[in-house]
Formats: sequence, structure tokens, C-alpha cells
Amino acid sequence: MAETNRIKYQEITLRNGHRLLFDRQLQWEEQSGERKLYKVGADMISKSVTIDMVWSGEVKGGADPAGSDEHWKTATQALHRILEAAEKTGKPQPKLSFLATILVDRVAIEAQRWINDGNLTSVYNLTKIAESETELQRFLDDMTGFLGYSTKEQK
Repeated sequence: MAETNRIKYQEITLRNGHRLLFDRQLQWEEQSGERKLYKVGADMISKSVTIDMVWSGEVKGGADPAGSDEHWKTATQALHRILEAAEKTGKPQPKLSFLATILVDRVAIEAQRWINDGNLTSVYNLTKIAESETELQRFLDDMTGFLGYSTKEQK
């Protein structure tokens, strides 16, 4: 299939009015007199009627544990752009998640630092989600909250 025929951006409108956007880039305008635009986006974005980005998740895959550091580096660059843009534009800081097919210890430790600093809400190991009913349920519970179906995650 030719690249020009590939549809990358997708949007799902949920029954509660929230929308789940895939590979969508948003533009936020700085509130100062500069009128600077910030382009932000991640692999997945949850958007409500009143808030541009309630939640955002950066998904990174790969079967090689040696590449886990590079996936984390790429993900944090996208997530950092969202945090910076929220601060500069006065938008609420969205909940942010990192989802990885492989999560090596050094990346898990760094992700925990991001959580401790208040920059990241959650981290998911997709391999563990596929293998563990407990991890799958944790992920599903969190996602229902991120998508506006549970009051647990919206506090």
C-alpha cells in the first residue's frame, strides 16, 4: 500500500461524549502576547467536550530489550512537549501514560521517577497485560477512567 493511501489518524467517539484520538496532533496557542503555537500529540489522546486533552498515552513497541532505552527516550520527548505546552498555554496538565511492549528495569526506574515528579500517571508493560489477568484488569480500569467512564481516575 502506498504511503499516500495509508490512513494514520483515527478518532472514536464514545457514548459518553469523550473522544479517543489516535496519532492526532493538536495545536495549542500560548496565552502570552507572543501568540506562539505548540503542536502536541501522542499515540493516543482522550478528549472531552470541554478539555482538549484529558489523557495521553505514548505507545512504544519492539521485541529487543536493548531498544527499550531508545523507545523511552522517544516517548519522553513527546510527553515533555505536552507538559511544556500545557504550562505555556494555561491548559490543564493531562494524565500521561507510557505503554511499552518491553519494559527493562532501568526504564521502569526512570518512569517511576517521572511518576514521583508528577509528570507521568502510569506505565504499562503490554507483554504483562497480555499474560496477566491482574495487569489486564488494572489497565482496563485505568483506561475506563481516562476515557471518562469512571470517577476513580478523574479525581
